[in-house]
Amino acid sequence: MRKILLSLSFLCFFSGLALSQTSLQGKVSNAETGEELPFATIKLTLNGVLITGTDTDFDGNYSITGLEPGTYDVEASFIGFTPSRQVGVVIKAGKANKLDFGLSEGTLMDEVVIVEYKVPLVEQDNTTQGKTVTAESIRSLPTRSVAGIAATSAGMTASKDGNISVRGSRTDATYYYIDGIRVRAGSVIPTQEIEQLQVITGGIEAKYGDVTGGIISITSKGPSSRYTGGLEMETSEYLDDYGHSLIAANVSGPLLKKDGKSLLGFRFSGQYRHRKDDFPSAVGVYRASEETIAELEANPVSLINNVPFPTGETLDETDISAPLAARPNEDLIDINLTGKLDARLSDNIDVSLSGSYNDRTNKFAPDGAWNLLNWTNNPTNYTGGYRGNFRFRHKLGSQGYGEQLSDEEKAVRNSSIRNANYSIQLGYEKRRNLEEDARHTDNFFNYGYFGNQARDWETRASLVSNLETWGGQVVFDALGRPWSHQGFAQVDGEFTIDPNINPTQAQFSFGNGVVNGTLDNLWSGLYSNAGRVYNRYEKGETDIYTINVTSGFDFLPGGSESGTHNIQIGFTFERTTARSYVLLPQRLYNIGSLQANRHIIGVDTTQVVGTFTQDLPGFPGAEFNEYQALIEESEGAAFYQNVRNLTGQSLYEYVNVDGIAPDQLTLDLFAASELTDQNVIGYYGYDYLGNKIPTSTKFDDFFTGVDDSGRRTFNVAPIQPLYGAFYVQDKFTYKDIIFRLGLRMDYYDANTKVLKDPYALYEIETADAFFERTGQTKPDAVGDDYKVYVTNEDDDNVIGYRKGDTWYLPNGTSVGEAGNLIFDGTVVYPAYVGRDGQASTRVLNIQDRDFETSTSFDDYTPQLNWMPRAAFSFPISEDANFFAHYDVLVQRPAGGTNVTALNYYYFEEPGRTPLNNANLRPEKTIDWEAGFQQKVSQTTAVKISAFYKELRDMIQRRTYTFMPSPINNYE
Repeated sequence: MRKILLSLSFLCFFSGLALSQTSLQGKVSNAETGEELPFATIKLTLNGVLITGTDTDFDGNYSITGLEPGTYDVEASFIGFTPSRQVGVVIKAGKANKLDFGLSEGTLMDEVVIVEYKVPLVEQDNTTQGKTVTAESIRSLPTRSVAGIAATSAGMTASKDGNISVRGSRTDATYYYIDGIRVRAGSVIPTQEIEQLQVITGGIEAKYGDVTGGIISITSKGPSSRYTGGLEMETSEYLDDYGHSLIAANVSGPLLKKDGKSLLGFRFSGQYRHRKDDFPSAVGVYRASEETIAELEANPVSLINNVPFPTGETLDETDISAPLAARPNEDLIDINLTGKLDARLSDNIDVSLSGSYNDRTNKFAPDGAWNLLNWTNNPTNYTGGYRGNFRFRHKLGSQGYGEQLSDEEKAVRNSSIRNANYSIQLGYEKRRNLEEDARHTDNFFNYGYFGNQARDWETRASLVSNLETWGGQVVFDALGRPWSHQGFAQVDGEFTIDPNINPTQAQFSFGNGVVNGTLDNLWSGLYSNAGRVYNRYEKGETDIYTINVTSGFDFLPGGSESGTHNIQIGFTFERTTARSYVLLPQRLYNIGSLQANRHIIGVDTTQVVGTFTQDLPGFPGAEFNEYQALIEESEGAAFYQNVRNLTGQSLYEYVNVDGIAPDQLTLDLFAASELTDQNVIGYYGYDYLGNKIPTSTKFDDFFTGVDDSGRRTFNVAPIQPLYGAFYVQDKFTYKDIIFRLGLRMDYYDANTKVLKDPYALYEIETADAFFERTGQTKPDAVGDDYKVYVTNEDDDNVIGYRKGDTWYLPNGTSVGEAGNLIFDGTVVYPAYVGRDGQASTRVLNIQDRDFETSTSFDDYTPQLNWMPRAAFSFPISEDANFFAHYDVLVQRPAGGTNVTALNYYYFEEPGRTPLNNANLRPEKTIDWEAGFQQKVSQTTAVKISAFYKELRDMIQRRTYTFMPSPINNYE
């Protein structure tokens, strides 16, 4: 007993989510007399594999906890009685499943009475609301989608993209679990590998947290006791236009046996699925034929009175075929592989290793405008990943079965604490995504390349505007005006379309990287022209590490007849590392042209490199000195240097980027700032080139990191939130009454920097500091901690105050949250700490290298939330049941939180102020339900319930409220 209690005390610190309080309990008695049969043997087998068992106590009661959900065969035996076996017993997740046996006296132990189990219409344990779907039921459903199966439950709805909403909650409030580990929706295994799927819509146990909607818990199939396999093929090819084809196979069996028992078993499966249209229309779709599109690609622009317009606008209904049943070039191909190894190290110790791999390739149309004339160029989205789950489970104490028990063992069976166990689970999941134009993939300079543009820079003389400041040679024309060589003139020559790279879009462009929007769109943007290039390259990956350990035991203070307390204690820890990289590559040529020669700022009149002649008014053939180009190197720029290393030109020569083939150009020719300044790139967890950076990268590294040349690298740390939870739960069963009490604690840390003040990028003076600095008199109604706002950034005339979200007039009168009453739509000027003229000046420019992040940012404050849970189920009779539950649910922010140092860096630039809020707090929901279930026939039961769900607490609004100077009020 001491060892058990010490083990449980230790596990309280290192325990987490487990298999839940899934149990099988009941009574074994004499079928004729009703007398209890003590120490009768109970055995559970799954797929022919002996899983576990136990013996009844002195009162004939038995209880087996810590079971995996599934469909079992359960056998009861007692010396002198004929054994009885119930087959197809459905053990539902999180339920106190009830199964009684009545044995008849007999002497032939080789005989077994086999009874087909019938799932009761009215469940005894109704503490958790939802639905349980078994493998047998899944096979008969007309869907192979987990979302579609879940949507058969009352209160569940599935959107067209497979997202699930529970009783009106947002779809991001529903989570998936596979074998006790939470996974992303994309990691869900094929339906034929599901042993049992449980949908929880209410009465959520304390073991589940970080959710305000519902739970979809999946138990995967395990190994069988003999070698089995299956092959399934189906297709609609030649039967319809949708082209649905599926091939699935599985194999299972024992790898090691001893004394007829399977000690090590396996199950592997694979599925290949292909759909020509993954979301077909009910009424058909209109698409131009490939022949029509080919004609448009050859001639996308026509002239009317020498005015160009899109040729596609001349099409009419005769040029568009009849509606197609399926969308062309919208293929979806996915591959799923799963595997599972189960090993029984002893009667009380077992381990399980499971995992899956999936890969998905999806052709898609980016928007509706793309569909009619450009569907042949649909881009591709690749998603996939893999996951692994290791579980170690140990039952403490004597939990054998079928042996002759000593008096000491019988005493243990009937002690106050039974069925002690603990389980340790380690989970890892990786998700990856990639989206790109199928023609150009990661050849980034191909996206915006249309052809070779001949270009030169001629030496030219121009009028001198100020002779006093001009230090070079001057030549006067016949009108007495001064001329001199002051720069170079760009002269564009012939543009040659590349026939192999974007030849169609080249015909309606203004040059490389610049598309003519008027010719790129038809009928005022209703459809896009043919030959369009998908201007987006995106990749990302997410790694999730999970540790779950749980401990539990049955506590029977007065014996099994006085009720059983099933105690569960758990702790979980989860660390996520998310990375993302997005590039809009079509403008790279345009940006290169802007950067290539920007260091040339004029001419150096001290460096004469030759002479040239130019005709002036009244002075033909005037001779001028030719000066060397004057350059000004930039510490943050790199392209102008790197491109000259490529072309072999000097810094004093102009470079024609539009004359360089795309296969010669690479992204690393640019410095990070040259791309981020142009807003064509966004990333975190990668550098600006798309290379992964270490997880040790910090928020401040973005502002301080430099390369060997001293240029800022702008490395953005990956998103790495932390999550932990602890829970304790008691499920008390007395006769037919079940009462569940639980308490859960969730810990969430966004693990990033957040703004100190959600209304400003820089620190605002408090009223106390402001009036002490200015010597003005503070109104009595104004608090010392009020933030001060002034009429102009250069003066100290107070226009208002703010405390939190409440605004005040200059005299201290509150106007609530109506700040517009103070500013009336004008520019808002906070009294920033360190403004010019103050004694303690600060750098109030986040893009300055001397900017101190500590003046604007704080660490996110970790959130700790407590969630009580209560539920009970009271059977009025075998045909009727009353149930109720009350839950407090808390969910960490499911989205809108990714704000990085790169986002803050461009905070003050119009259109780039971040709308996400890294400082979001978890949401809280109060959920209660009371109901009644009644059997009305042998095949029908009616459930009537009333539920209430309130989103009670979104502690901080989803978007920032900013009032930076000089931007107007912005929310």
